[in-house]
Amino acid sequence: MIVQDDNLYDEITRTKTTQLNADRLDDWRTRTMALQYQLNKAREQAETENKARREREEAEKRRQEKQQKEQDATALARTRQAEVKAYQSRFDNMLVRVKDRIDKIDFKAIDTTATVIEAAEKLAAEALVLKTLQHTDNVTALQKRLRDMDAERVMIDRDTSVQTLLQALGTLSSDRHKIDTINALNERFEQIPDIRVGTQNLAQILAAQVLDIDKAIQEKARHYSSPRPF
Repeated sequence: MIVQDDNLYDEITRTKTTQLNADRLDDWRTRTMALQYQLNKAREQAETENKARREREEAEKRRQEKQQKEQDATALARTRQAEVKAYQSRFDNMLVRVKDRIDKIDFKAIDTTATVIEAAEKLAAEALVLKTLQHTDNVTALQKRLRDMDAERVMIDRDTSVQTLLQALGTLSSDRHKIDTINALNERFEQIPDIRVGTQNLAQILAAQVLDIDKAIQEKARHYSSPRPF
């Protein structure tokens, strides 16, 4: 705190020029320098206090910002965890419904090998899951990413399962058995969303196989019915 020297001020303003002398001027100079020193010290102290206050305020601001970021990160992690859990629950419930649907279609009733039935059930389930995922709405941005990732994965699995089913059909020993199996499969796949492989769907692929087998049977029949030279 600066102590104002009112007496000095009064002396300076009231002293006439004729009353000035060296002693008085030295006294004034000394007292003025003391006041200036006190002023400088007060300014330095104020600056030091202001700097310390600003540093405390900035430190507090950084602490609050850090705390807020940590709270936001915790809240976001909880939200994401809840969204993932809700999506997984929804996905699991969908798988239960798909299994029930596959059971009702009853591929197991087809008179064919277990390999063909297993491949057909897997393919049909993947087709249903993919269709459901592609038409799933009312999801958050995170759940949409999870859905799209699952849809991409299931699409790859479905395409692989098509080839697995065709290979399983190729292992059937009897042409007639193949035709009967394909016809029975087609009846059931009519209840499944369209399964496309390139530009063709599964029904077209299976129908083409039936035509090829029929053609092969007819060629064999003609071969055996042709007159043979003695």
